[in-house]
Amino acid sequence: MTIPPHRSKLNFIIIIFIKQEDTLYKAISHNAFLKVWVLCGYYDLATPFYASEWVYRHVFLKDADSDRVQFTYYPSGHMIYLNDEACARFHQEAEDWFRN
Repeated sequence: MTIPPHRSKLNFIIIIFIKQEDTLYKAISHNAFLKVWVLCGYYDLATPFYASEWVYRHVFLKDADSDRVQFTYYPSGHMIYLNDEACARFHQEAEDWFRN
């Protein structure tokens, strides 16, 4: 996609995230069993830090639905598995998350 000249790259990225709100809202609000686990790398250059939180805060889920969204932060970039410490922690947390 080409960024229009009157838009900054950051504005363009935010617009892409905004377009996901409707999909997220429908998926979470229509499936009472769906849980969402969002993994965030502190040094992620592919996804702007805090973008995921911003999107979920603007989906306007009911409180009961928003309780099924969990964020976890890792000392890594976009590919958590490349950082040994983050990968080991993720592995344990993934096992726990899927059990619950």
